[in-house]
Amino acid sequence: MKDQRILAFLKALNETGVIAGEWVRSSCPLAFAKHKNGKDSNPSFGITRGSGVSIGNCFSCGFSGELETLLAAIKYERQFTPLKKKVDFLKAYEVLAEAATDGSFDTLPDYEELVESVGVTVFPEMWLQTFIRASKVDKALNYLTKVRGLTPDEVDFYDFRYDSTRNGVCIPFRDFSKALVGLRGRSIEGKEFHDYKYNGTSNTKYVWLGENLADHTMPIVLCEGQFDYIKIRRYYPNVLSGLTASVTDERLKKLEYFPSVIGFWDNDKAGKTADKKCADYLKSVGINYTSFDYNSVGSEAKDEEDPDKLSEYQIKKGLLPLVEKPKFNLEW
Repeated sequence: MKDQRILAFLKALNETGVIAGEWVRSSCPLAFAKHKNGKDSNPSFGITRGSGVSIGNCFSCGFSGELETLLAAIKYERQFTPLKKKVDFLKAYEVLAEAATDGSFDTLPDYEELVESVGVTVFPEMWLQTFIRASKVDKALNYLTKVRGLTPDEVDFYDFRYDSTRNGVCIPFRDFSKALVGLRGRSIEGKEFHDYKYNGTSNTKYVWLGENLADHTMPIVLCEGQFDYIKIRRYYPNVLSGLTASVTDERLKKLEYFPSVIGFWDNDKAGKTADKKCADYLKSVGINYTSFDYNSVGSEAKDEEDPDKLSEYQIKKGLLPLVEKPKFNLEW
């Protein structure tokens, strides 16, 4: 996209662009939600210059994507974090529309080919809409709130769905660009799991649950199941779930973008295997890795097999020494 279009786009976002080499640099438009103290004091965001589609990248929070995706991310984050700057979304979309008609863009690359090259298949949002929200189905809501201990707000926030064919609840998962890349199901009766596929493809091998909410400037906590993930996020916000104890090389590589990593795996054989694999890999690439110590949070926790069974006090006590500048207070 041409320089004047990029500068106009940033101005609509209430940011000041500066041309610097192959980039137009500015403060990150997502800083209000994704950066420490809501500010990008040392501008770390840039938009690529030149012909072709322009990509926005933040080398601090890790955002990377097309400019329409950036606008969608801002709209998403402002639901949870106040957006103090005035953003003119209409003007921003107008700039992109004008750029598409004045020769600022070359022919756009086939996005499906792009994501296929790294092994990820994007699921259509309309496909997700074929599953009814779990909050609208009594037996699904009862299972999630009364059996699994979630609040109704959590059921809605994590967008749980109900699969009538399998009589199960499902949680969508999205990648770092917020794209829908999968759905993980669990039966209401029994203990059966299901990884949903689109066009015959499942992305579980490539994506962590929680990527869309992760902050690359903070230590990240790893766990196994989706209910472990939700329980831990009540007390520390930066968490990823593997959905299984199997840790793939593709997902390990994504951990290199975090300053440090904490393993909070199930306290069983599979969890200890996952913990060791993460520790060995991250040590080899120079990333600090520590493990949650079940023994440190009381003798009654030694035999607990997963974080979901620990109390609020135990989770806080175990995580407090492991995260930098924790967001919670152990005293209440």
